Amino acid sequence: MGAGPTGPVLLSKRDDLREVSRAEPQGGRTLRCSGTEGAKVRAEDLILLKELVEAGKTNLVNNTSRVLGAAFLLQYFTSLISGLILSQALPGNFLPSVGPASVNLIDVANNAWLIRANILGQTITAAGVIFLGAMLFVTLRRRNEETALVGFGFYILEGALLAASMIATFFLLQIGQEYATAGAPAYLQTIGNLAFESMNFGETLAELPFCLGAILFYYLFYKSRNIPRVLSLWGLVGVFLVLIGTLFAMFGYGVSFFVYFPYVPFEFVIGVWILVKGISDASGMKQ
Repeated sequence: MGAGPTGPVLLSKRDDLREVSRAEPQGGRTLRCSGTEGAKVRAEDLILLKELVEAGKTNLVNNTSRVLGAAFLLQYFTSLISGLILSQALPGNFLPSVGPASVNLIDVANNAWLIRANILGQTITAAGVIFLGAMLFVTLRRRNEETALVGFGFYILEGALLAASMIATFFLLQIGQEYATAGAPAYLQTIGNLAFESMNFGETLAELPFCLGAILFYYLFYKSRNIPRVLSLWGLVGVFLVLIGTLFAMFGYGVSFFVYFPYVPFEFVIGVWILVKGISDASGMKQ
């Protein structure tokens, strides 16, 4: 509180220092505090500003953690559900890398709605992959922006290849329906097998940029310690096995599902971990 316009200003509380420092001129004079009090005002304002910046930074990290965890879970569940749908539509052709090369077109025709649901699910998965790559880039760019950008580019390529492979799936659906209507001609079976192989190869090809991008991102997680290193190592080992299986499949060699199995639960586990525990902001400098 202050005296009259020409009297001295008396402070009863330390918090009033801020009000005095912003006081409007009164009676042709400006209210000012002493040098010591002014230094205290400036010091307290700097502390307050630092606290606000730290609070904003913490909120940003927490929000990024929640979105990143949700992105992992979105991609995991859409991919899992799409695979389960396809296994119901083509029960004899699930995991085609170790199964027969021929597709049952009668199954395709009888389960047309499941094939369409798979196309929708895989398209959502492709979008989810790109979104996940974007969130990983935002999270890890401070560790090494160039590496994170390359990883994001691989995820974009994976999403594009996965979406493009759905063209072959739709073509397979049309062939299956025509096959059932026309009385099962042999030439349509041959064309159907080609469409099926194209669909499988497109999805296998999409795994290659995924593996390369994931290796870069999980390496940055390992270096930054944003998540426990045991999770980063799990991701690196698991995706490296997926890369080996993908390369074998691309060259026509059958690979057991157990090669891929160590990675299968990883994205679910890391998604839940990030949602519940968050990510640390330690060691964000580029190295």
